[in-house]
Amino acid sequence: MTVPPKESRPKESEEALRDGTEMLPERFDQSIAGENPDVAVTDADIDEALEESFPASDPPASYHIA
Repeated sequence: MTVPPKESRPKESEEALRDGTEMLPERFDQSIAGENPDVAVTDADIDEALEESFPASDPPASYHIA
């Protein structure tokens, strides 16, 4: 078996991506969310967010007027 010339072989960084040995930065999932992880979320904050998302004037999808 012959070894391909070095120019045609993938770079080391490409090999790392293929074999799963690459490293993700710390706190990767929190940086994607874009939120400050040190800020505490209270029940009142959650209630307010839900009220903004689902105003009282918007009936649920299962609500059927006969």
